[in-house]
Amino acid sequence: MAPASLSVFLISVTTAITLLRQPYIIAAAATSPVTPLSSPVNATAATAGNKLQCVDSRDWATTAFQPYDCYTAISLFEDYEVYRHSTTLFEFYAATVRPPSPQRFSQTTPRQYTYKSCTLAVALIADLPAGAVPGLPERPNWPRTDVGTFAGIWQAGLGVRDVCLSVVGGAGGKGKGRVGFVNPTGYETVGLHGAIGVFLWDTNGALNQFVKGRVGSDVVVRGGNVTVTAG
Repeated sequence: MAPASLSVFLISVTTAITLLRQPYIIAAAATSPVTPLSSPVNATAATAGNKLQCVDSRDWATTAFQPYDCYTAISLFEDYEVYRHSTTLFEFYAATVRPPSPQRFSQTTPRQYTYKSCTLAVALIADLPAGAVPGLPERPNWPRTDVGTFAGIWQAGLGVRDVCLSVVGGAGGKGKGRVGFVNPTGYETVGLHGAIGVFLWDTNGALNQFVKGRVGSDVVVRGGNVTVTAG
C-alpha cells in the first residue's frame, strides 16, 4: 500500500471504457521532432490520467497470460519507483531521444516492470507501431517527450488493473477464471500531453517483445530480488 501522503496527489478521473478486439500490429508509428515543453508545468495535469482503454488482442496477450501476476508487477513498480520518486515531476523521453545532461529530472523509456506472465510497461506512444494502441488517434506527430510523475503512472496501472483485469476474476478470484475477455489487458495514458502510455499486458506478447527491443529500463523479479537493466 502506498504512503497516506500520496493520496493527496492522486487524481480520480472518470473515463469511458470500451473493449476492442485488435488485429496484429503492422507498421512503425511516425514521430515528430522534440519540442520544448511549456514552463512552469501544471503538476495536477501532468499527474492525472486521461485515457483508459481495455484491449482484447493477440498482440497484447497470449493464452498463457495470468492477470493476477499483474498485482505483483504493480507492487514492484510501487516499491521501486513510487516510494523513491513519489510526485516528483520528471520529463520522460522516447527511446529515440537522448536526454540532456545533467539528467536529474529526466527518465528514459520504455520501462518494463515484470513478474512472471505480466509486465507493467511505460512507453511513449510515439515509440509504438502505428495502430498498435486501439482507441488513440493515429496522428503522425505524437510528442517524443512528456512530463509526468511515477505516482501518476502507478495510479494509472491500478486503474487498468481494477477496470480491465478484474473482469476475469471469476469464482476462483484474482484472474483464475476467464470471464468476458479472451486476452484481458489494457492501458491508460498520462502526462501533460497524454503521450505516456502505461500498459498492463502479457510478458510474452508481441507488443511487449517489441517494447523490450527498445532502449530503456527493465525491472524483473529474479529469485525474489529486483534486477534493473538500463539501456
